[in-house]
Amino acid sequence: MLYQIDSEYAASIHPNSHHAVIRALEVFEKTGKSKQVLRKKKEPLYDILFLTPYDGDRAKLYNRINNRIEEMFAQGLVEEVQSILARGYTPESFGLNTIGYKETIEMLEGKIDLETCKDRVKQGNRNYAKRQLTWFRKYNETTEI
Repeated sequence: MLYQIDSEYAASIHPNSHHAVIRALEVFEKTGKSKQVLRKKKEPLYDILFLTPYDGDRAKLYNRINNRIEEMFAQGLVEEVQSILARGYTPESFGLNTIGYKETIEMLEGKIDLETCKDRVKQGNRNYAKRQLTWFRKYNETTEI
């Protein structure tokens, strides 16, 4: 079916990649356009304003993240997680599978100690910040104010 409606895109994916084939068919059905056409980079319709406190100093950023995590624990992150769990939420609950909560739950379950918990939360936040910086790089024509 995909070869009949979009042979160029069909040739670019493996025929056994059922997920990709089905998704391409869904995209064509909903939009009437090839996934390949929709994938092409377009100029944004509007100007975009990006605000970030990042000044290019990664060491400073990571230090700020580490300090913020220490502050979160000092201000009661462990108690907050205990309170949430006491209200009947489970570790599998949607919002509890995020950076900070999942590591704190592991600590409360006795799987890791407090310092390991903090280290994992810090690392998770640093990794997240790095992914954000990677995302911002695709908009490299920015003007600093």
